[in-house]
Amino acid sequence: MTLFANIISRGFFYLFLFSLHCLSSLYGNSSILDLTNFKDSLLGTYGVHPKIEPNIDSEDQDILDQISSFLLSDPDLAVEILSSYAKRNPSAPVNFVIGTLELQNGNVSEAIHALELAIKVFPPFMRAHKNLGIAYLQDGHYLLAQSHLKKALELGDIDSLTYSALGFCYLQVGKVASSENVYRQALILSPNSIDIRNGIITCLISQNRYLEAISFIDEVASDHPDQKGYWLSYIAAYDGMAEKEEMAVSYEILRRGLGAGPMDFLRIGDLFLTLKVPRKAYSFYRKALLNEGGVEPKYAIRSINRLASLGYYQKANNLATMVLNEYGEYLNNKESLSLFWAQAKAQLAQGKKEDAKATLNSVLEFEPMHGDSLLLMGELMKSEEIATSLIYFERATNIQEVRDRALLEMGRIYANRRDWKSALSFLDAISNRSEFAGLQNFMKTIERLQGF
Repeated sequence: MTLFANIISRGFFYLFLFSLHCLSSLYGNSSILDLTNFKDSLLGTYGVHPKIEPNIDSEDQDILDQISSFLLSDPDLAVEILSSYAKRNPSAPVNFVIGTLELQNGNVSEAIHALELAIKVFPPFMRAHKNLGIAYLQDGHYLLAQSHLKKALELGDIDSLTYSALGFCYLQVGKVASSENVYRQALILSPNSIDIRNGIITCLISQNRYLEAISFIDEVASDHPDQKGYWLSYIAAYDGMAEKEEMAVSYEILRRGLGAGPMDFLRIGDLFLTLKVPRKAYSFYRKALLNEGGVEPKYAIRSINRLASLGYYQKANNLATMVLNEYGEYLNNKESLSLFWAQAKAQLAQGKKEDAKATLNSVLEFEPMHGDSLLLMGELMKSEEIATSLIYFERATNIQEVRDRALLEMGRIYANRRDWKSALSFLDAISNRSEFAGLQNFMKTIERLQGF
């Protein structure tokens, strides 16, 4: 069993909160990782399946042998040694090990960078595509995650985790029917998986198929009556059916019988947000913040970012004000930056352009390479000063997580200026990215215009 198979088999993943570390980093459960076979999964044989695994040369094997004795006891040292080696010797297996270690340690950006390098050296590297998809999922970049998970499946991966992760990505971008289909394929591979059944329940509720959802919940919950997640599901299903009495009963069972607290209110908020009921989501997020003891600031900020990313800017701004009032003095630098960026998005959506500009300038003054803020400033400046807008987008191309989106925006700007050659040069760099719908047609149009 691989590391990630072990991960998916342990613990109960609350509805809608599936990702590599959704319980460990989102909700504080540090015991989620089972490293029993982690070492073997990283340092096992390579080249046995040459179409999907790279060959490993003697130098690569030597460096992996050197770090094998302390791979689990001191992973940071292992990453340091391997990273130094990889700078001199680009290697798909070594970068795969680096990326997977970084992912296990919660360093998602570093994991993404290393796994991208592994794929650059050996494009059909199935395990690297799979882990990169999980890393992007963990980072909230669902379209990027989707493309790599699909690639892993195309290359022959038949792990239920890969199907489950793809199902979750589809759900997050609104492809609910596709999500259900993929989850059902995963269920064939792991028929006893509670987590996969949760995914199917989510899809049924999202499609207003409440009776089917309740039947499915009954089937699973009968064996696990003490799992809070099922009572969250009942709440959503009965709410959708306007069965307020049944919903209230489920909520009271959760609150009294299973000891619902701030983190449970947060989860109920997530549930309603996924169902696109922002008013109720916001109500439960407020409960989580104001309940005795509250929640850690990072969880509150995560809720703000979710509201903002789905376009509920006023509620995101209201919640941000609450967080500043409740937690302002306890926020670390990363949390503060995330909070201010969410506020800037909300301000811009409300037409408060100058306020948004001031907020973003504060973020960039503190962290000049904050990718999302660079993109937002570039977008904001397009209507005022194209040259300044291009400067922000160009800076953003140096940041791996937002590089492709920055290149797309630069391509659009040059196309609007009828500089067809420059536009194509930027767009060509991302032409193979499936997440940019219509890009190929856009480029063909530019090529035709270039001929006139």
